[in-house]
Amino acid sequence: RGLARLFLLQLAQQVRFLKTNLKGFQQSAVYLSKVQNKSQLFDDCLMSGAMLTFIDQAGLALRSEQAFTQHLEQRRAEFCDRTQIRAAQLSEVAVIYHDIQKQLSGSVNLQAVTILTDIKQQLTQIIRQGFMVELPVQQLQELPRYLKGIQVRLEKCQRELPRQRMLSEQLQQFWSKYQKQAEQDLKHHRYNPELEEFRWLLEEYRVSLFAQQLGTKMTVSEKRLKQQWHKVSQA
Repeated sequence: RGLARLFLLQLAQQVRFLKTNLKGFQQSAVYLSKVQNKSQLFDDCLMSGAMLTFIDQAGLALRSEQAFTQHLEQRRAEFCDRTQIRAAQLSEVAVIYHDIQKQLSGSVNLQAVTILTDIKQQLTQIIRQGFMVELPVQQLQELPRYLKGIQVRLEKCQRELPRQRMLSEQLQQFWSKYQKQAEQDLKHHRYNPELEEFRWLLEEYRVSLFAQQLGTKMTVSEKRLKQQWHKVSQA
Protein backbone atom coordinates (compact mmCIF):
# COMPACT_ATOMS: atom_id res chain seq x y z
CA ARG A 1 0.00 0.00 0.00
CA GLY A 2 2.92 2.34 0.72
CA LEU A 3 4.17 1.89 -2.83
CA ALA A 4 0.72 2.75 -4.21
CA ARG A 5 0.80 5.95 -2.13
CA LEU A 6 4.14 6.90 -3.68
CA PHE A 7 2.67 6.51 -7.16
CA LEU A 8 -0.40 8.50 -6.16
CA LEU A 9 1.77 11.41 -5.01
CA GLN A 10 3.08 11.69 -8.59
CA LEU A 11 -0.43 11.97 -10.07
CA ALA A 12 -1.60 15.38 -8.83
CA GLN A 13 -3.10 16.38 -12.20
CA GLN A 14 -5.09 13.17 -12.50
CA VAL A 15 -6.29 13.45 -8.89
CA ARG A 16 -7.56 16.99 -9.51
CA PHE A 17 -9.48 15.73 -12.55
CA LEU A 18 -11.03 12.84 -10.61
CA LYS A 19 -12.19 15.11 -7.76
CA THR A 20 -14.96 16.36 -10.03
CA ASN A 21 -15.21 13.55 -12.55
CA LEU A 22 -15.36 10.30 -10.57
CA LYS A 23 -18.59 8.77 -11.87
CA GLY A 24 -21.18 7.91 -9.25
CA PHE A 25 -18.92 8.87 -6.36
CA GLN A 26 -21.14 11.58 -4.86
CA GLN A 27 -24.04 9.17 -4.49
CA SER A 28 -21.76 6.45 -3.13
CA ALA A 29 -20.43 8.86 -0.51
CA VAL A 30 -23.98 9.66 0.63
CA TYR A 31 -25.03 6.01 0.80
CA LEU A 32 -21.89 5.01 2.73
CA SER A 33 -21.66 8.08 4.96
CA LYS A 34 -22.24 6.06 8.14
CA VAL A 35 -19.39 3.74 7.19
CA GLN A 36 -16.76 6.26 6.10
CA ASN A 37 -16.59 9.99 5.55
CA LYS A 38 -16.48 11.38 2.03
CA SER A 39 -12.84 12.49 2.11
CA GLN A 40 -11.59 9.11 3.35
CA LEU A 41 -13.75 7.24 0.85
CA PHE A 42 -12.40 9.36 -2.02
CA ASP A 43 -8.82 8.75 -0.91
CA ASP A 44 -9.47 5.01 -0.66
CA CYS A 45 -10.98 5.01 -4.14
CA LEU A 46 -7.83 6.70 -5.47
CA MET A 47 -5.62 4.26 -3.58
CA SER A 48 -7.60 1.32 -4.90
CA GLY A 49 -7.21 2.72 -8.43
CA ALA A 50 -3.47 3.17 -7.92
CA MET A 51 -3.13 -0.40 -6.64
CA LEU A 52 -5.06 -1.70 -9.63
CA THR A 53 -2.92 0.36 -12.04
CA PHE A 54 0.57 0.03 -10.63
CA ILE A 55 0.83 -2.77 -8.09
CA ASP A 56 1.26 -6.05 -9.88
CA GLN A 57 4.21 -8.42 -10.11
CA ALA A 58 6.19 -5.81 -12.04
CA GLY A 59 5.34 -3.13 -9.49
CA LEU A 60 6.36 -5.29 -6.56
CA ALA A 61 9.75 -5.91 -8.15
CA LEU A 62 10.71 -2.21 -8.33
CA ARG A 63 14.07 -1.69 -6.67
CA SER A 64 15.34 1.65 -7.95
CA GLU A 65 14.15 5.20 -8.61
CA GLN A 66 14.69 4.65 -12.33
CA ALA A 67 12.52 1.52 -12.32
CA PHE A 68 9.85 3.36 -10.33
CA THR A 69 9.81 6.30 -12.77
CA GLN A 70 9.72 4.02 -15.80
CA HIS A 71 6.80 2.02 -14.35
CA LEU A 72 4.97 5.26 -13.50
CA GLU A 73 5.26 6.61 -17.04
CA GLN A 74 4.25 3.28 -18.58
CA ARG A 75 1.04 3.15 -16.54
CA ARG A 76 0.21 6.81 -15.87
CA ALA A 77 -2.33 7.05 -18.72
CA GLU A 78 -4.25 4.05 -17.33
CA PHE A 79 -4.77 5.48 -13.86
CA CYS A 80 -7.96 7.51 -14.43
CA ASP A 81 -9.72 4.73 -16.34
CA ARG A 82 -8.81 2.11 -13.75
CA THR A 83 -9.93 4.37 -10.92
CA GLN A 84 -13.25 4.83 -12.73
CA ILE A 85 -13.55 1.02 -12.75
CA ARG A 86 -13.11 1.00 -8.98
CA ALA A 87 -15.63 3.86 -8.63
CA ALA A 88 -18.17 1.86 -10.65
CA GLN A 89 -17.64 -1.14 -8.37
CA LEU A 90 -18.02 1.13 -5.36
CA SER A 91 -21.25 2.56 -6.78
CA GLU A 92 -22.76 -0.90 -7.24
CA VAL A 93 -21.83 -1.85 -3.68
CA ALA A 94 -23.19 1.41 -2.26
CA VAL A 95 -26.58 1.08 -3.98
CA ILE A 96 -27.12 -2.48 -2.70
CA TYR A 97 -25.84 -1.55 0.77
CA HIS A 98 -28.28 1.37 0.90
CA ASP A 99 -31.19 -0.89 -0.06
CA ILE A 100 -30.24 -3.42 2.65
CA GLN A 101 -30.04 -0.69 5.28
CA LYS A 102 -33.52 0.51 4.32
CA GLN A 103 -34.85 -3.02 4.77
CA LEU A 104 -33.12 -3.37 8.14
CA SER A 105 -34.49 -0.07 9.41
CA GLY A 106 -38.12 -1.22 9.18
CA SER A 107 -40.20 -2.71 11.97
CA VAL A 108 -38.62 -5.79 13.54
CA ASN A 109 -40.36 -9.12 14.01
CA LEU A 110 -39.10 -10.36 17.38
CA GLN A 111 -38.88 -13.87 15.96
CA ALA A 112 -36.36 -12.59 13.42
CA VAL A 113 -33.99 -10.91 15.89
CA THR A 114 -31.38 -13.69 15.69
CA ILE A 115 -31.45 -13.53 11.89
CA LEU A 116 -31.20 -9.75 11.71
CA THR A 117 -28.37 -9.70 14.25
CA ASP A 118 -26.42 -12.17 12.10
CA ILE A 119 -27.06 -10.11 8.96
CA LYS A 120 -26.00 -6.87 10.63
CA GLN A 121 -22.80 -8.46 11.90
CA GLN A 122 -22.02 -9.83 8.44
CA LEU A 123 -22.65 -6.42 6.91
CA THR A 124 -20.37 -4.57 9.34
CA GLN A 125 -17.58 -7.05 8.63
CA ILE A 126 -17.60 -6.69 4.84
CA ILE A 127 -18.59 -3.02 4.51
CA ARG A 128 -16.45 -1.17 7.01
CA GLN A 129 -14.09 1.79 7.04
CA GLY A 130 -11.24 1.16 4.61
CA PHE A 131 -12.84 -1.81 2.85
CA MET A 132 -11.85 -0.49 -0.58
CA VAL A 133 -8.15 -0.91 0.19
CA GLU A 134 -8.19 -3.53 2.95
CA LEU A 135 -10.14 -6.28 1.22
CA PRO A 136 -8.24 -8.64 -1.10
CA VAL A 137 -8.86 -7.69 -4.74
CA GLN A 138 -10.75 -10.91 -5.47
CA GLN A 139 -13.12 -10.39 -2.53
CA LEU A 140 -13.65 -6.74 -3.46
CA GLN A 141 -14.93 -7.93 -6.83
CA GLU A 142 -17.24 -10.44 -5.13
CA LEU A 143 -18.82 -7.90 -2.74
CA PRO A 144 -21.88 -7.21 -4.92
CA ARG A 145 -22.72 -10.93 -4.96
CA TYR A 146 -22.32 -11.24 -1.20
CA LEU A 147 -24.57 -8.20 -0.70
CA LYS A 148 -27.17 -9.48 -3.15
CA GLY A 149 -27.15 -12.68 -1.10
CA ILE A 150 -28.20 -10.61 1.92
CA GLN A 151 -30.98 -8.99 -0.12
CA VAL A 152 -32.35 -12.38 -1.14
CA ARG A 153 -32.10 -13.62 2.44
CA LEU A 154 -34.10 -10.66 3.72
CA GLU A 155 -36.76 -11.17 1.06
CA LYS A 156 -37.18 -14.81 2.15
CA CYS A 157 -36.83 -14.15 5.87
CA GLN A 158 -40.50 -14.06 6.92
CA ARG A 159 -41.41 -17.31 5.18
CA GLU A 160 -38.24 -19.09 6.31
CA LEU A 161 -38.06 -18.02 9.95
CA PRO A 162 -37.38 -21.42 11.60
CA ARG A 163 -34.77 -22.42 9.01
CA GLN A 164 -33.02 -19.07 9.01
CA ARG A 165 -32.96 -18.90 12.83
CA MET A 166 -31.32 -22.32 12.99
CA LEU A 167 -28.78 -21.42 10.30
CA SER A 168 -28.06 -18.05 11.93
CA GLU A 169 -27.00 -19.84 15.11
CA GLN A 170 -24.75 -22.15 13.10
CA LEU A 171 -23.20 -19.21 11.24
CA GLN A 172 -22.61 -17.36 14.51
CA GLN A 173 -20.73 -20.37 15.86
CA PHE A 174 -18.50 -20.48 12.78
CA TRP A 175 -17.92 -16.72 12.94
CA SER A 176 -17.13 -16.80 16.65
CA LYS A 177 -14.43 -19.43 16.05
CA TYR A 178 -12.98 -17.38 13.21
CA GLN A 179 -12.98 -14.15 15.20
CA LYS A 180 -11.33 -15.74 18.24
CA GLN A 181 -8.56 -17.22 16.08
CA ALA A 182 -8.10 -13.99 14.11
CA GLU A 183 -7.67 -12.04 17.35
CA GLN A 184 -5.08 -14.53 18.57
CA ASP A 185 -3.17 -14.36 15.29
CA LEU A 186 -3.22 -10.55 15.36
CA LYS A 187 -1.97 -10.52 18.93
CA HIS A 188 0.97 -12.75 18.02
CA HIS A 189 1.62 -11.10 14.62
CA ARG A 190 0.77 -14.28 12.70
CA TYR A 191 -0.79 -14.62 9.27
CA ASN A 192 -2.57 -17.88 8.52
CA PRO A 193 -3.70 -18.24 4.88
CA GLU A 194 -5.91 -21.16 5.91
CA LEU A 195 -7.82 -18.84 8.25
CA GLU A 196 -8.23 -16.31 5.43
CA GLU A 197 -9.57 -19.08 3.23
CA PHE A 198 -12.03 -20.08 5.95
CA ARG A 199 -13.23 -16.50 6.33
CA TRP A 200 -14.20 -16.14 2.66
CA LEU A 201 -15.45 -19.71 2.40
CA LEU A 202 -17.97 -18.69 5.08
CA GLU A 203 -19.24 -15.88 2.81
CA GLU A 204 -19.67 -18.38 -0.01
CA TYR A 205 -21.51 -20.71 2.38
CA ARG A 206 -23.96 -17.90 3.20
CA VAL A 207 -24.70 -17.45 -0.50
CA SER A 208 -25.23 -21.20 -0.92
CA LEU A 209 -27.68 -21.27 2.01
CA PHE A 210 -29.82 -18.26 1.18
CA ALA A 211 -29.27 -17.29 -2.47
CA GLN A 212 -28.21 -20.35 -4.42
CA GLN A 213 -29.34 -18.72 -7.66
CA LEU A 214 -26.40 -16.29 -7.39
CA GLY A 215 -23.92 -19.16 -7.57
CA THR A 216 -20.76 -19.76 -5.55
CA LYS A 217 -17.10 -19.72 -6.59
CA MET A 218 -16.62 -23.27 -5.35
CA THR A 219 -18.59 -26.17 -3.90
CA VAL A 220 -19.22 -25.31 -0.26
CA SER A 221 -21.03 -27.02 2.59
CA GLU A 222 -20.99 -27.34 6.37
CA LYS A 223 -18.66 -30.34 5.93
CA ARG A 224 -16.29 -28.31 3.73
CA LEU A 225 -16.17 -25.54 6.35
CA LYS A 226 -15.33 -28.04 9.09
CA GLN A 227 -12.59 -29.53 6.91
CA GLN A 228 -11.17 -26.06 6.32
CA TRP A 229 -11.26 -25.33 10.04
CA HIS A 230 -9.23 -28.47 10.62
CA LYS A 231 -6.61 -27.01 8.23
CA VAL A 232 -6.68 -23.79 10.25
CA SER A 233 -6.05 -25.74 13.44
CA GLN A 234 -3.15 -27.65 11.86
CA ALA A 235 -1.42 -24.60 10.39
